[in-house]
Amino acid sequence: MPENEQNTPAAPESGPTAASGNQSGQSQISNEMLSKLVEALNSLVHRETEQSESLERIEEQIEQTQEKQEESREAWTTWLTRFVMDREAGWRLWLVQLTVRVVAVVMGISAFWSFMGWYIDRVEIVRMAQTYCDTAVQVYEEEENATVALELLDKAVELNGNDSEIRFQRAFIGGMATVRDLLNLDRPINREELDRAHGALAQAHMLQRLRPKNPESHILSSQIYTALKKFDAAESEIKKALSLATDNPLVRWRHAALLMEKVTNDPKKLLDHAALLAEAEKELDAALDLSRKPKSRSSSHVTSWTSLVTLPFIGSDSAEATAHLDKMILLWKGILEAEHRRNFAKAREYYTEALQCDPGFSLALSSRGMAWLKDEKKDLTKAKEDFLQALGTDPNCVQAYYGLGMVYGYQDRYETAKSYFDKGLAINETSLRLLKWRGIVNAEMQQWDAALDDYGKALDLDPADYELYIRKAKVLEKTGKPQEAISDLLFAEELHPDNPEIAYNLGNIYLGVGDTERALAQYAKALVQKPKFDDCWAAQADALAKANRMDDALDSMNHAVECAKQEPERFLLRRGTLQQTMGRAEPALADFKGAREKDPKLAAAWWGEAKVLADLGRVDEARPALERYINLHPDDAEARQLQEKLK
Repeated sequence: MPENEQNTPAAPESGPTAASGNQSGQSQISNEMLSKLVEALNSLVHRETEQSESLERIEEQIEQTQEKQEESREAWTTWLTRFVMDREAGWRLWLVQLTVRVVAVVMGISAFWSFMGWYIDRVEIVRMAQTYCDTAVQVYEEEENATVALELLDKAVELNGNDSEIRFQRAFIGGMATVRDLLNLDRPINREELDRAHGALAQAHMLQRLRPKNPESHILSSQIYTALKKFDAAESEIKKALSLATDNPLVRWRHAALLMEKVTNDPKKLLDHAALLAEAEKELDAALDLSRKPKSRSSSHVTSWTSLVTLPFIGSDSAEATAHLDKMILLWKGILEAEHRRNFAKAREYYTEALQCDPGFSLALSSRGMAWLKDEKKDLTKAKEDFLQALGTDPNCVQAYYGLGMVYGYQDRYETAKSYFDKGLAINETSLRLLKWRGIVNAEMQQWDAALDDYGKALDLDPADYELYIRKAKVLEKTGKPQEAISDLLFAEELHPDNPEIAYNLGNIYLGVGDTERALAQYAKALVQKPKFDDCWAAQADALAKANRMDDALDSMNHAVECAKQEPERFLLRRGTLQQTMGRAEPALADFKGAREKDPKLAAAWWGEAKVLADLGRVDEARPALERYINLHPDDAEARQLQEKLK
């Protein structure tokens, strides 16, 4: 049953009385109940309304709450999204910054280690380049070996070519190498060498601009001018070097060399040779004293920035020993004594002192050998020892080969002499001296074509060498070409009109072709130029004898004997033969005896003595003289016949 029905009051029992009474009462109750019911319904409705409103409010609140929650969720989501996005961007930025910093640190460390590796390498490279440079300078100054020095400097340039000190030394030593070649020439300078000289001079001028306060550039200029025989310019440059560095041994030494070269190139003695040589000796003494003092090493000329950066870590002594110039200066003191004062004993003392500094100094050995050869009392054995020792230390020592050739030439061992000249020419094929002396040796061996070939090559090197024309003319005369010989001698006379050797040899050729008058004219000309010309007096005697002017011939031969400085026995022999022809037996006999006393191996003197004695009938005296001759010439048939006649 419905709930409201159950709560409704029970119906009153029916009856009339009850019905009316009850009816009003019931009405009243019903009304009350209705009111209550209405009130209850209203209240219920009101409650429902309130509930509905409450529900609506709740729904609204829920909706609002949901909206707020949604808004809050959206805001949170937005915030969270933004937060996450901001954080992600921050993390990314942080990670990027961290990465950059890490990379920067790594790169910095890598760059530092790379720099340190480069720096260490540069230190080693600069040190090695400086070592090459210092060694090159030392080799040049101690050994004067520019070839090895330049090889070392080229390596230094490869390692550190921006260093001005290395470039300076390369230019200086390269220029001085050119100077050495030019000063050691025994012939005129050719075009190619002149260009080299001018190139070295240009280098010197550039060095002067690079380092105006350095003496080396002026030394180089002075030496080039000296080689070119421009002595005024050379003197001016060396004075500039002296003004910059009077305490530099190299400057003083080179000044002395210049003074000696001026003396060498002054054959007419227009200068005061004694004063120049005294000054040269003074300069060499000063150079020797300076070379024995220590010198400070300076880095003021290092301009390469890499060299400057690495310089603090390159060890260097504040004072190091000067390169030993002692032996070179002593060598030049010996040259001064030998070449200019002809004091060979004193020269040998200096060469020996130089060898005490360096026992293997080939230049001192070969120079001492030449001093033994040029001395009046030649010592061929000691000379040979020095030359061989020089070749033992320097197989390319041309002067030693020349000296050995001369040693064997003096002993008439011409094949051996020629072999040494050949070896020297294999090293220096343009040596005028070697070509000339090989030609002389070939002429002595009667190898005429070889002699003419050597003389021709020598004349190509020096077309103005009158002595070569004389020697060539002698060979041409012996090979039956007198006209060519005369042509060469006349050309030589144009080059050197006052030379007695040319007139003498012209006289010999004219005499050989039978032109006695021209021969006598040339001999007279030569004797005016050289009054004590012993060979010319003897040749004039022969020409006068051919002209049958016997007394004049004897007078001329007497002059030859009187003027003879070397091997006078040859003139005694010729005068004895002349006097024998003139019938002057006793004077002839005296000359023959005088000749063989000076040279017991002079067979012609023994023969002349034996013939004169035999003609005089002095048989007992003639026999021993004849026996001595036969011992020297056992195959002479005429001597055997005379021996049989004297028995």
